[in-house]
Amino acid sequence: MRVINLSDHDRRQMQERGEGILTISAAELSPETFASLYLQYADRPPLDDAVYQSLAAEWQRLSAEAAVLRIWKGGRVQGVRADYFDATMMRLARRLLRQRENRGDLLCVRLVGETIGLLREEQWVDDTFIFWRVRCLIRSGKLSEKKVVNRCFSMLTLGNR
Repeated sequence: MRVINLSDHDRRQMQERGEGILTISAAELSPETFASLYLQYADRPPLDDAVYQSLAAEWQRLSAEAAVLRIWKGGRVQGVRADYFDATMMRLARRLLRQRENRGDLLCVRLVGETIGLLREEQWVDDTFIFWRVRCLIRSGKLSEKKVVNRCFSMLTLGNR
């Protein structure tokens, strides 16, 4: 097993070109970029047994947890409660509701995008998870703005097809 380090790739792109993006997963890479990275790492030695066993043990630990959400914290992956980001989302929702341009039908979409944008540097969180948490906040009565409710439910319905 070999590891392709996307963070190293991003750093090299920044150094060589003066520009770059933060790649969260290999799925974000074009097939050409992924193939190039694969070839760059193909000559590197495989993981030694100690590292492989350590990664396998970590996977066993994580797969045994019942956590719905896992984050990178303290240098390792940790399971946290599903509502871990709710306070952040509520702060963003209050801020967005104070802005006149966000009082229309796109408030929910804006809330999801703002949440992902705010968290992107420290955590990768999928939009499907954020939409689900918005739905949970609505059901619990914490988000009750009529336009937020209507737009979120229609977006979630479209996303579940």
